[in-house]
Amino acid sequence: MYRLQYAGPKVEISQHGTSFVKSKEDKYIYLPAALEILKDLEDDFTRQASHAYTYTSKPLDAALLHRLLTAYDEGFEARIEKELADYRTRIEEEKRLVGEITGLTSIEKEAWLKNIDLMTPYRIQRMINKCYYEHTIEAIVEKIREKMIGEITVIPDRIFLHLLHSVKNRLALHKPPVDALITEDVSEDGKVSATLHIRVRQQQG
Repeated sequence: MYRLQYAGPKVEISQHGTSFVKSKEDKYIYLPAALEILKDLEDDFTRQASHAYTYTSKPLDAALLHRLLTAYDEGFEARIEKELADYRTRIEEEKRLVGEITGLTSIEKEAWLKNIDLMTPYRIQRMINKCYYEHTIEAIVEKIREKMIGEITVIPDRIFLHLLHSVKNRLALHKPPVDALITEDVSEDGKVSATLHIRVRQQQG
């Protein structure tokens, strides 16, 4: 089991140093809420067509997430290892390309390569978090299809809205694709919610 922990936003690296792209957040911040959805769908013995969630900012139970993902996909750990090996290969290719850049002095190239090496553990941790996130979304989608979930309703904060859009996009990639629509609604008592509406009938194809 890989260690899951917050790393930080995406890093950009050059011969001049490193900078961070705050808009490219670490997927780790979405994992606790994603786990809550996956766990609820996993425990849905009555096969409810509609699910509603409120986010309570619980700390991530990484061991539980790992168990659920392994139960969903017996080859999960091997897939993570392959994805991380591919990512490390990409970093090595990045270093090779830096060495071939014309117009840079040897000192500038050396500085760039040192910056890449310095930030490699940071980038690997971000990739671990991203891999777990993507596999969690995939597991959620499979549960939606398996149990023919028609709606998922959440509080419309950025965490849950991001999750809904990830699930919607992943549903569209399945074969056959599953149509889904996200709406934001206000109840009679003034409470705001966001709902992912899923075309259940297409899941039977």
